[in-house]
Amino acid sequence: MAHRDDRRVLPIHQSLVQPLLILGAERELVIISAIAAAMLIFSVGNAYFAVVGILFWLLTLTALQRLAKVDTQMSKTYVRHVRHRSYYPACAHSSASVRESIG
Repeated sequence: MAHRDDRRVLPIHQSLVQPLLILGAERELVIISAIAAAMLIFSVGNAYFAVVGILFWLLTLTALQRLAKVDTQMSKTYVRHVRHRSYYPACAHSSASVRESIG
């Protein structure tokens, strides 16, 4: 009996696996930093705060781009890390399921 090599190949579209980046950084964080910079620039209406807002946005964008080079989902990883507790006690609770012993 001859061995047939009929492997099934499923193409995965590139857009399904690429992270969502804007200007080389995470999309959500870039939008948040741009909104914060725009609030600094337009809310006060002073030339000094306009320069401060532009510098703030450029510095945060640079930092976010460096973070995205390390891990493109750094903010999601950090949020998941913060949600976990540092210690989980090894004790049963009243609503735990009862395991029956065999034998």
